[in-house]
Amino acid sequence: MSTEAVAAALGLEVVDLLPGGEHQVWAVRDDSGSECVLKLFARREAARLELAVATAVRVRAREVPVPDPYVAGVAAGCAYTLQARCRGAVPEWLEDAHARQLLGYWEAHRDAVPEGSDWPERAVAALCGGDRELFADHAPVRATGGPAARLLDEIVVVGQAADPSTLRGTDAMHGDWHHRNLLVDGERVTGIIDWENARPGDARLDLVLLSYWTSVYAGIGVAPSAATRVGAAADRVVEPEARALLCAVVALHQLWFVCAFRPERLTETVDQVRRHLAPHWSTRG
Repeated sequence: MSTEAVAAALGLEVVDLLPGGEHQVWAVRDDSGSECVLKLFARREAARLELAVATAVRVRAREVPVPDPYVAGVAAGCAYTLQARCRGAVPEWLEDAHARQLLGYWEAHRDAVPEGSDWPERAVAALCGGDRELFADHAPVRATGGPAARLLDEIVVVGQAADPSTLRGTDAMHGDWHHRNLLVDGERVTGIIDWENARPGDARLDLVLLSYWTSVYAGIGVAPSAATRVGAAADRVVEPEARALLCAVVALHQLWFVCAFRPERLTETVDQVRRHLAPHWSTRG
């Protein structure tokens, strides 16, 4: 994929490669001098990205600080997203004030897609047999074997006993709602970024994911008070049956990702899943 070719097709000038993220992220400039953020993807992902941006726009209308504009399209044979470059920076330390604002914005995701979706059924099916489109493929985990495969066995059992009606389908999900996918200016959250995994579904998945990552990084990149605040919100909002399923979904995504792309992180990820996610389904058995 050629960043220069896509940028040229869109009438943009490439400025710089931005740090961080799993995808290359480029600062670009339009002919008026405004800076935007450009990400490139395989052409086959175009429909998914269109859905993701449409989902983000739903919550922007509810005053969540989603970059504006934020568009998806195809140019020079590549799918892309292009968003306004927001002020602020990714926080090195997630403060309690940041967590409080994130939880407030999370509330706006609920029932943002009233027409609903098939996500509950697909999520349960993914637990049982995998779903690449949901970033929940079993094959890399099976191929890795060992503790990862044993965790997958537990996840399959959770899926086999699951009732999809336990989950919601009418919310907007960010899909990667963690402590580094935001921009801040001091104590103020100025933007929520990286919506490329968004889709309609159960917003409680985002809350469970945020609780997982803030617990993992409490005292490292997250203030303990922030982790406590997020954990208390998850405990209050997500009933045990749904928590077990959502923790299994988060666990499957973590295992798929490290087994497929970051095998050097496997041991620590298995330990983190065991400590922060597995207790929510093991106590239901």
